Amino acid sequence: MNLKKLKILFLGNCADPRTKEGMPNVVTSKLRYHREIYKILSELCEKVIGTNDAQDLFSKAGEFDYVFSLFNRMGFRSSELYASAICEYLKIPYLGASPEVRGVAENKSLFKHIARSCGIDVANSATFYPGDKINKPDQLSAPYFVKPLSGGNSEWIRSSSYCEDWSAAHEEIEFLLSKNVPVLMEDFLEGINLTVPVLGGTKPQVLGVVEVPTIEPHNVLTSEEKLQDHGDMSFQIFDNDNVRKTITQHAELLNNSLRPIDYFRMDYRYNDGTEQLTILEINVCCDISSFGSFAFAAQEKGLTQKDLVQKILEISLSRQQYSGGNE
Repeated sequence: MNLKKLKILFLGNCADPRTKEGMPNVVTSKLRYHREIYKILSELCEKVIGTNDAQDLFSKAGEFDYVFSLFNRMGFRSSELYASAICEYLKIPYLGASPEVRGVAENKSLFKHIARSCGIDVANSATFYPGDKINKPDQLSAPYFVKPLSGGNSEWIRSSSYCEDWSAAHEEIEFLLSKNVPVLMEDFLEGINLTVPVLGGTKPQVLGVVEVPTIEPHNVLTSEEKLQDHGDMSFQIFDNDNVRKTITQHAELLNNSLRPIDYFRMDYRYNDGTEQLTILEINVCCDISSFGSFAFAAQEKGLTQKDLVQKILEISLSRQQYSGGNE
């Protein structure tokens, strides 16, 4: 497949190459990330239009034949689905997965049902929406973990997300609902954080099982840590054959249930003492920056960030049976 003929609309909060630090709503780490992707796409493809404005899906129609969207936050609910839905309407191939798959991945409660149907362990949970009466769920027991029902980069996850008792949980739920953020409340799981980058397609390829250390109490990965504005996160390969085999099976099960997906990442908690492995969520169109876990795992496999982007593009174009780039 000849990517050199591809004309890409690159969408993201900082995808416009004119974006600079200090501009409104510009996050330093995201600017760094999107500059990396713009440079790689420019090297791989004939033309790249970088834009921070999703309206360019319409205003620049005819100037591109593929959409590489990292635009997961646009200020309205379910905005993660917007680019893929519009691309389906415009009949243009795009990064990630179909809108319905994105919808399942973005709703952590829906994803739990899919994972459970595959025989994968998930934490007990309850959901709360704005306007709901906040009653204590009988199926959960303290301590609890309270977080947004959807949202990337651990948005709104902070030290108070860990709740020792129902009183603390009630307060955290009330806070999130006051921000018009639907809530997922879970049994808190002791353990370490594992994240698993996977290349999708017909047969998924697990790039590695990565441990994500944190200095926060209870190993809670906060939003501030995930943004990496105060230094890159440290990662290490988690070397446990049994866990790796189980996770590889999970990747195949989930890929078969939700496919086709171009690439995704599975997040877990693992308790070494009890050997309990519990999946938390799946992320589609996740971070592929040079300083993220995906690129770290790829590098351990001998792949550069550019190699990784190229493989993802090839999987994506194959998924959508795009032949425009062929000679």
